[in-house]
Amino acid sequence: MGGPRSVGREALAIAAGMMAALSSIGLPHAAQAQQADPREQAQDALRRGDHERASAILLEQLAREPRDADLLRRLASVEAADGDLSAALAAIDRAAAIAPRDLDIRLARANILFWSGAVEDARAEADAIARIDPAYPELDQLQARLRPSPSQSAEDDRIGLQALYLSAGLSRIAFDGRDTHQTWTNQGAALGLRLGRVGTATFSVEREARARSDTRFAARFDRRIEGGSYYLEAGFVPDADFRETWKVAVGGEAALASNVDGFLDVRVADYATGTIVVVEPGIRVALAPRWSLDARAINLFGGNEDHRIGGSGRLAYQSQSGPTAFVSLATYPDAEIDGVRQLRSAAIGLGWPVARNVTISAIGVHEDREASYRRNSLTVVFSRRFGPQ
Repeated sequence: MGGPRSVGREALAIAAGMMAALSSIGLPHAAQAQQADPREQAQDALRRGDHERASAILLEQLAREPRDADLLRRLASVEAADGDLSAALAAIDRAAAIAPRDLDIRLARANILFWSGAVEDARAEADAIARIDPAYPELDQLQARLRPSPSQSAEDDRIGLQALYLSAGLSRIAFDGRDTHQTWTNQGAALGLRLGRVGTATFSVEREARARSDTRFAARFDRRIEGGSYYLEAGFVPDADFRETWKVAVGGEAALASNVDGFLDVRVADYATGTIVVVEPGIRVALAPRWSLDARAINLFGGNEDHRIGGSGRLAYQSQSGPTAFVSLATYPDAEIDGVRQLRSAAIGLGWPVARNVTISAIGVHEDREASYRRNSLTVVFSRRFGPQ
């Protein structure tokens, strides 16, 4: 569609065109069929390099059949061949939402993600396809492209800064049985370090000011493994007033099916009222390419309680380079200095990229702690990522 392109864009267009051409294998090639079938007409235009004509044919057909996943896949191929990867990803995401089990669509999506530079997302999609059908046609070609080059391998071995997080929050507190209100504040900072192929380490400090103040220091190690990940975490609060004196945690997640992950978190924390253990098993279901639903059970042992249970649910929207959002509901046993009480909460969060690798997020929470207090809070988070992701 006119205008000179860079060498990288030309290579991308050629690769995308090859994918689209390969996708036509097995379709009828008679001239009469090409004239009768809009899909073949669009494919023929794509082979000739007439992306505008191919797109017009497919869009006209989609106006009649807006939920035809194959038409959307073909449109994504045309957009990718023309170098518009944002439009290609939008089209293939729509196709995947309509036909989430179609491996042709998932493979096309993985390729588009790869060309867009979202290598980890492309690798995750390829791994999901391999779990269903390791010998799926053309999957081996994508897997070969996903293998790191020598220069990428050297980059993966580097140790350096990965991310910086800064947060500040304000809470309005109403106490049960009292007419008085308080304002609590919290501030936090976290620094993430890339440890080469070993994993990542995150060091954080968080201060919350109520009538008195507590400051928590923590360190966390994360490591990806084949089919999942795990983490280790430890933290402490010097001269704790309302928070735990110390805490250790371990957890991880693993793929259970092509669109389902399972996870487990275990925490042990010591309060002035005693030591508690919290066990949280859960699952995450990919509802569509950008939507997921988490559900978890929250089991608390100790703290002068034999066993108390709760649960939470979280619906999230995750965009590759655009806004993100989530809503969550929970009811669970919560431990503080005054013991274990049931807490009900609702939260909503929005994140917006304001520059490359910079995101501003806002999180609003309402909490109702049984026979204790009600909290309405707003927290703003600044995040800055460094280096290759």
